[in-house]
Amino acid sequence: MARRISVVLSQSQRPNPTQRDLEGTLVAELLMVHGIEVTLIPDLATLNEGDTGMLCLEGITGDIVLLSWYSSHEAIQHLHQREVLGRLGRTSFDESAVKEESASHPRTVFAINMAELPSVQRCCEEIQRIREEVAVTTFDLGISIVGSENTTEPASQAKQNVTEPNKSQDVAGDPSANQDEVDHDEEESDPDDASLDRLIDQLDAWDT
Repeated sequence: MARRISVVLSQSQRPNPTQRDLEGTLVAELLMVHGIEVTLIPDLATLNEGDTGMLCLEGITGDIVLLSWYSSHEAIQHLHQREVLGRLGRTSFDESAVKEESASHPRTVFAINMAELPSVQRCCEEIQRIREEVAVTTFDLGISIVGSENTTEPASQAKQNVTEPNKSQDVAGDPSANQDEVDHDEEESDPDDASLDRLIDQLDAWDT
């Protein structure tokens, strides 16, 4: 099972009705998606130290999917200026945003420009794809395979992708445990009406 991922939606600074409608629709749809934690913050360019939006960002320690009205490079620059660190990850909407493997911070920020979204559904599908991608960890086993007396296969050819252990593997032989996990997933997949109401109230409050 893929782990949960944090999705941060940064609202437009301008009270544009079209942008507000898209933001509200995205929030409502994402809250229906299992395994996603949605956080709503003001425009990235307006964040200051001590603001509620900054405190929310600083409280996220893992990978982030960042929805904003900026290009991926502009969005990551706004974060770095506020010392919210992370390397830029590639998305299906921005193939030019090559992951910066040399970045010192282990976290990846997948920045999506809401101004260029083909549809809300495609956005939700992309976030699910990212969620599944970050659940897979690649380990360099450093194995050298000797083929003959003077021939050694490079270790890079022996790299293997290893998926993190799935909890379901531990309980595969216990039907009652599997049933508990299924019931738990069903409960988590129910719409969180309280969270939806809270985020919609935030949208309305920032419009006034």
